[in-house]
Amino acid sequence: MICRSALSRGSKLALGRQGARGFAAAASPKASYEPTTIAGVKVASRDDNGPTTRLAVVAKAGTRYEPLPGLTNTNKRSALRITREAELLGGQLTAYHTREALVLQASFLREDLPYFTELLAEVVSQTRYTTHEFHEEVKDIIHQKQAKVDASAVALDAAHAVAFHSGLGAPLYPTPSTPIDSYLNEQAVADFAAVAYSKSNIAVVSDGASEHGLQKWIEPFFKTVPAQGSGSLNNVASKYHGGEQRISAVGQNSVVIAFPGASLGASSPETAVLAGLLGGESTIKWSPGFSLLSQAAAPGAQAKATNYAYSDAGLLVIQINGQSAAAAKALLEGKASVASVGDLHVLPFAEDLGLQV
Repeated sequence: MICRSALSRGSKLALGRQGARGFAAAASPKASYEPTTIAGVKVASRDDNGPTTRLAVVAKAGTRYEPLPGLTNTNKRSALRITREAELLGGQLTAYHTREALVLQASFLREDLPYFTELLAEVVSQTRYTTHEFHEEVKDIIHQKQAKVDASAVALDAAHAVAFHSGLGAPLYPTPSTPIDSYLNEQAVADFAAVAYSKSNIAVVSDGASEHGLQKWIEPFFKTVPAQGSGSLNNVASKYHGGEQRISAVGQNSVVIAFPGASLGASSPETAVLAGLLGGESTIKWSPGFSLLSQAAAPGAQAKATNYAYSDAGLLVIQINGQSAAAAKALLEGKASVASVGDLHVLPFAEDLGLQV
């Protein structure tokens, strides 16, 4: 049982701290990332002196660079050992990809920087792509993800396909109809990794680690990463084409209307203003919102506007999801890309929306 005197001392201390501080201090903004190069590896880091660190290897190996659609064992450690060691250290490992990048990320306590730096370097440079692992684990995961692809994801991929054709037009996730079994194997994955994982094609991004620590551990652990890949990536400049595509599917309907948008780093504030003006996602609970798209969408449908910015192109997307067939009116002029997924007997054509494709 806690005695009254202890409570009194705690109360006095709390009041003393409160009186000393007075008013609440404004939170200081996080510092920007500082770029540098360590042993031939591009590094961007910032340090807020917090107790945790996030370290990621970002490779320019997204779906736009892959020749085919579509954390494992290394030479030193099995996948089970990697998972167990990370759990014992209280860390978290994640891997994901976008249309332009493949990201291997670790979140952990600050003092465990040496272990996770070594682990990420090992995964990048010494991964074993075994036949049994590909057929018994990787293929099953791919088929599970194929089955989970919904109408909105298919429509967004289709809009990218008609807008850019190849490159950025490659699907983010293969659909159930994609015949990956006939040409995707462990050797193809290993060949792509040999091209993607090189010092000239990756960058290390750190949030919460000191520059001295990064200098100390990146140089010895990343020396096994080759300076150049075994080949060249499919790095073709993006070109906007436009068009229309209709895909029959059971379940939810989705319509995507896309226009040329702003690329990363482009001086195009009007695109951000337009996406914000169109809106679509309500910030008020139980209310559809008051933006243009919220008012234009039919009951039971959700509409939102997003600018997908890439290194050399952008796509301003208006997406309408729901069981109804209604879609927003044409709010922009120019050549559009339209993708419709769902019940094609009720979904409108581009001409019905007054769009030119």
